[in-house]
Amino acid sequence: MQDLRRDFAGLLPLCVAYFLASTFILALPMWVGAIIGAHVADERVAGWLATLELGTVALSMLIASRRQAFGSTAVHVAFALFAIGGYALSAFVPSLWLLGVLRVVAGAGFGWLLAATLAAAAGRDNPTKTFGIMEIGLALYACVFYAIVGHAIEAGGMRGCFLAMAACLILCLPAVRALRAGGNEKLPQRAHRPVRPADIAGVAAHFLFFVAMYSVWTFLAHKGEIIGVNAQGLGSLLSIAFVAGLVGAALTMLAIPMFGRRIVIPGGLIFLASAMMLLGRVDGPAGFYVAVVLIKAGFLFYTVSMNGHFAASDPTGRLNTIGLAMAMIGSSVGPAIGGYGLTILGFDGLTVIVALAWILVAILAFLATRSLSR
Repeated sequence: MQDLRRDFAGLLPLCVAYFLASTFILALPMWVGAIIGAHVADERVAGWLATLELGTVALSMLIASRRQAFGSTAVHVAFALFAIGGYALSAFVPSLWLLGVLRVVAGAGFGWLLAATLAAAAGRDNPTKTFGIMEIGLALYACVFYAIVGHAIEAGGMRGCFLAMAACLILCLPAVRALRAGGNEKLPQRAHRPVRPADIAGVAAHFLFFVAMYSVWTFLAHKGEIIGVNAQGLGSLLSIAFVAGLVGAALTMLAIPMFGRRIVIPGGLIFLASAMMLLGRVDGPAGFYVAVVLIKAGFLFYTVSMNGHFAASDPTGRLNTIGLAMAMIGSSVGPAIGGYGLTILGFDGLTVIVALAWILVAILAFLATRSLSR
């Protein structure tokens, strides 16, 4: 425990930078629900807005994967201000088109920061532990974040939602100093490792996983409304879910050394598929709470495991950045697919498709980890 506390203290600035870079993922189901509730957009348009932001995140990450090693603190601050400004100004938009422009601005900022954070984390010793601690820290941050934003939506609707998110981002702004390029000067010389078939399988798995995840997760508030869970209740639930995610993130640090990634990652995905099937069939708040908590715990278990696998395969951090960029592309496709799937299949039918997709992801993950099982 003393070593763990020391690790947390040493990684605290990087963890806070990770909070800042990842807030767009935490915020997604809240602001999508808020703009639908404010009648600014219907489910399909809201899905396309989410797709626009996540797609911009992915594009920004791909650009940053080549340039972020040369970034200065001033550059990171500039992109952080893009993200903060995009969310703050969204509280006052007079039109849907301007809201779309601000999704692009915010996405560009978040994508750059996330690529820089991943590169800083992948270059450390024991990347699986590093990513595990970062995800645990993110879960703790999420507890506070969802409580604040849930109350803000109840009090101020869409405007309260975006202003509360911007305030949370501002509090994290000083941590961008942890992303300065000083420790990574040697990485560009190591960045051209040949891409292996296992890498392609891993990146494809990550892409498909996030397509499936965000086709449903984006519309979590919609499902909650159907069964009588309001925005404040959803915020409290997501806080609890991220606490459960602590267990998922911590388990990776125990399970992978014992059993290897080739067993652990596919097993986690089969668990997730089962939890998604449960989410589609619940008809009351109690079952909804259980399913959301299980999915969030399994989600963090998977992401920590795969991030650790990418970092172990390529310590330069380039594979991490490419993998997460493809994940963001998948995330950007997911809401658009989910908006149509929700209309055609309903929430129950959509969750069945997602569960089947995650079984396919488990097969791809098994192939990706065959040469680096532990």
